[in-house]
Amino acid sequence: MKGIRLVGRRGALVLLFMTFACAPSNPRSSSAFAAADAPTLAVLLVIDQLRADLLTGYDDLFTGGLRRLLDDGYQFTNATHDHSMTTTGPGHTTLSTGVYPSRHGIVGNDWSEIRDGELQRMYCVQDGSSPILGFPELTGRSPRNILRPGLADWISDADPGARVVSLSKKDRGAIGLAGQAKGEVYWIVERGGGFVTSDFYHSEYPEWIADFNANTMPLIYSDTLWESSVPLKARALTRPDTSRFELRGEYTAFPHVAGELADRND
Repeated sequence: MKGIRLVGRRGALVLLFMTFACAPSNPRSSSAFAAADAPTLAVLLVIDQLRADLLTGYDDLFTGGLRRLLDDGYQFTNATHDHSMTTTGPGHTTLSTGVYPSRHGIVGNDWSEIRDGELQRMYCVQDGSSPILGFPELTGRSPRNILRPGLADWISDADPGARVVSLSKKDRGAIGLAGQAKGEVYWIVERGGGFVTSDFYHSEYPEWIADFNANTMPLIYSDTLWESSVPLKARALTRPDTSRFELRGEYTAFPHVAGELADRND
């Protein structure tokens, strides 16, 4: 079969990496052969708004990694989650846990709860007991509200040597894909201009994150002009870059100036 199903949500690209320690203690055991054949890396990639049908609709335009997925991967056409709340929090957590929002607990990006006799607003990954490292004035973040384990948890339970890495611009994207698991889970705080995490995951930042924030993020957040590189023949297959129905009518058309962009979606 050709292709692989990628389910999109509105927002940004999110990556969840899981590496495995598969070396058996007894090389002659039957489990040794299974371990040798087992994958050493699993990647859960979420590309917002990339619906499965777009992969077939634009099939002849894809190159590189997407071309490899289409030619050498597998397509699962009966692997959908039939729920209506498709914002980032419930969408990503559904993908990682395999259950509906009513079961994993993230029923929206935010909701209202009665606490201490008062109606309070709750953000899906907020946790006042898990402060963000370097930003004590901000409300903490953790998977505290996620009620079910997910892919990262199952792999970590099966292989204690496995390593979980989840990266996203949004906290609800990175935390949602990592489930209840601890690991290298990072998201971006706009005011800080770099990747952050909370003390649920770490007590301090690893050197590679500190180096990336200091030397690479300033280049990403500079006023870089992003011009469309889509060929003319491909532009004719879709709607105009500017349409009346687009949200707020700003930051929706090329060219984009990176320094002006903000988290203006779900």
